[in-house]
Amino acid sequence: VLINKLYDNEQQRDDFTKTIFEESTHLLGMANNILDYTRIQAGEMEYYIERLDILPLVKRCLSI
Repeated sequence: VLINKLYDNEQQRDDFTKTIFEESTHLLGMANNILDYTRIQAGEMEYYIERLDILPLVKRCLSI
């Protein structure tokens, strides 16, 4: 989209850029979580269980 300039105006370009950044950050987080999980399974990482308010997570997922 950005390379081929498939946007109509600067605001749309900025929106695309923001979405690309947010989703790439999300993917990086997922990849890191998978790597952490494999380390835990291999016994190479300590972990702890804690309570987490999932409402912000659910709201974020719904917005995507």
